[in-house]
Amino acid sequence: MPSSRGAIGILEYQSVPKGMYVLHEIKKKIQFTDIQSEILPGGKFIIYMKGSHGNVEYGMELGFSEDTLVDLGWLGSVNKRLEIYLEGYYEGEEVPENLFIFQHKSYAKTLELTNTLLNTLDLEIVHLRAERNMEGASLAIFSGGVSDVRGAKALMKEGEVLTNIDEDVYAQIRGYYEDDSYFSRR
Repeated sequence: MPSSRGAIGILEYQSVPKGMYVLHEIKKKIQFTDIQSEILPGGKFIIYMKGSHGNVEYGMELGFSEDTLVDLGWLGSVNKRLEIYLEGYYEGEEVPENLFIFQHKSYAKTLELTNTLLNTLDLEIVHLRAERNMEGASLAIFSGGVSDVRGAKALMKEGEVLTNIDEDVYAQIRGYYEDDSYFSRR
């Protein structure tokens, strides 16, 4: 379910001052639908750009020049479910039957991998954030049918599949991230 509303580019830096400098340079030269930034735990800085493919690509090129670039994410064909989630309009299931869970050290790469999973499999986002208690690492949780969560595991070996989720276990999983999420849906 790709969207036709442009692209998303994410630049993640290991230096807050350098990231702010890049943000300043990009904003002076390029017009975006949306451009935001955040300071992540561990002294990282992330720039989130949304706009036309050409403008986002140009912004990414400007950001490549800094030696403190840790990671980047490119979403050229943004999945509609991811777009809805990032805009804050998503309402997840009460207790999903099956989950696929993965973590990554980079929020930029987590968004890119999430987009790939959503464009490949019939999954719904349950949780997608950089976590304070994980020193800025990102946690992504998806629900779906057994074949889809197992398909996600086949694509991402480091993730884990939980099937036939017990209500109490799910409440504990939700408790881990509800009070400690860093991003507010972006």
